[in-house]
Amino acid sequence: MSEGEYSPLFIDDMVDKFAELQPGLLDFVSSLDPDIMFNRFGGAAFPTFPGAEESGYAVYAPSFAEETTTVHGNHLDKLETSWGQALMMAFETELIDNELVTFLWDTYGEGLIQNEAGEVIGLKALSGGPEGDPVYIKAKRGVVLASGGYEYNEEMRRAFIEGPAVSGWAFYGTPSNTGQGILMGLKAGAQMLKASKCSCRMIFACPDVEFNGLRFGLNTDASVGTEGTYCVNAYGNRFIDETKFTKDPSRYFSYKEAVHMDITELDYPNVPSYLIFDDVRRQKGALASELWGLIPFEWDDLNEEAINAGWILKADTLEELAELIRSSHEDNAGRMSAENLLAANAQYNEACETGVDTAFGRVPKASTNAYTEGETGWTKCETPPFYAMPLVAGGPNTKGGLLTNADRNVVDWSNNPIPRLYSAGEMSSCFKWVYQSGGNITEGLVCGQIAGENVAAEEPWSE
Repeated sequence: MSEGEYSPLFIDDMVDKFAELQPGLLDFVSSLDPDIMFNRFGGAAFPTFPGAEESGYAVYAPSFAEETTTVHGNHLDKLETSWGQALMMAFETELIDNELVTFLWDTYGEGLIQNEAGEVIGLKALSGGPEGDPVYIKAKRGVVLASGGYEYNEEMRRAFIEGPAVSGWAFYGTPSNTGQGILMGLKAGAQMLKASKCSCRMIFACPDVEFNGLRFGLNTDASVGTEGTYCVNAYGNRFIDETKFTKDPSRYFSYKEAVHMDITELDYPNVPSYLIFDDVRRQKGALASELWGLIPFEWDDLNEEAINAGWILKADTLEELAELIRSSHEDNAGRMSAENLLAANAQYNEACETGVDTAFGRVPKASTNAYTEGETGWTKCETPPFYAMPLVAGGPNTKGGLLTNADRNVVDWSNNPIPRLYSAGEMSSCFKWVYQSGGNITEGLVCGQIAGENVAAEEPWSE
C-alpha cells in the first residue's frame, strides 16, 4: 500500500490496522466453526519485499476434511467444501445457524437513502432482481457496502479497464459482481480510487457463455506457463516468459502484458493470445478449470469436450493451425502468421533442448503458485496434431472503486467521511495491484471487522 497507490491521508492508519488484525485471522475464522482446518501453502508472494521472510506470511486453504478436496458446486455437504466455499460455510454456521442476522435473498440493492444532513439512513432495494418491486430498509446505525467488483458491468469496464475492455477481457468470479455497490456509493458522493485495478493474468474466455453480455472465463493456472506449452500473440510471436502469468510475484498483475499497446501500430498485439501445445500435452490433463457448473459441459482431463465444441482449435500441422486461427477465430482479425508461429515453435523447442530460453529467460519450471507447486523439465511441442487455446486478460475480480479511511468510512471528494456509510472488500480494495494469493479474502476479513465494529459503534439513528 504505497503512498502512490493509496491516499497519504489514510495509509498509515490502514497499515496499522492490518498489522493488528491480520495475525489473528486463523483464530477468528476458527471461532466461527471449531471444525474448520487449514492447509498451509507457500510463502510471501513478494519475497524481496522488506520483512517478507520474517512475516511468516503464507496461503491457508480452509477445509473440513483431513485432505483438501477439489469438489465445487452449490448445496454441498460441509465435509465436501474447501477453500473459499469452506470459509463461507464457517460464516454460515455462525450467522445463519445461530440466527445472528436476517438475510434477504434475491434482493437487489438499488440505492442508498440519505437524510438532509447527508447521513446514510437506509437502502432502497428491489425484490427478485432489477425489475422487482421496491423494498425500503431502514438502517439502525448505518450501511456497509460489500458487493464486490464490477466484472459484469459493461459500462464500468469500458470506463476503467485497460485495453479492449469488453472483447479483450473475461472473468471467472461470480457473475453477481455488477458494480452496484460502487454505483450506490458514487450517487452518495463517494470519492473513487484506482478503480482500474484487477487481480488478473491470461485466461480462457468461453465463446458461448455470457453474463450481462460479457464473456465468462476459466482459470488456466494448470496450463499457461507449464511444460509442453508456450504462448504467442495474435501475430504468432512469443512475447513473454510464460511463467510470469502463473507464478508469484507477477501472476496477479501480468494482465498488463496482455493489454500492452503497440504505440507505433496503434494495435493491441497480445489480444488475443494463444496457448500452443501438441497432442502429448493435450493428454496430460485439463488445460482449464471449470468450477461452478456455468459452462455447458464438464471440462475433461483429455480436453476432448472443449476441442469438440471448437473452444480449442486443432490442426495437423502448425501451418494449418496458423491458417485456422487466421481465418476462423474472429478475435484474431486475420493477424496470425504461419511464419511467425513456426519460428516461435522452433524457439521454444530449442529452449527445451538447451534448457535456456535466450529470448525471454523462461526457466524450466511449472506454475509455482499455491495450487500447483513443483519443478518440471522442458517438454517439446512436436507431436501432431497441434492445438491453440485462445487467451485474454482476466481473472477472478476487479479491485478498487470507493475510497475509505482507515475506519472503512467511505469519504467524499473533500476527504470527509460520508456519515454512516462504510465499505469493505474488492469494491473498496486498498491492495490495488499488489496481491498475495488469497489477499482479497484477507482484506475482506480485516476490513469487514473494522467496518463492522465502527458501524456498530454509531449512535442509533432516529427520525
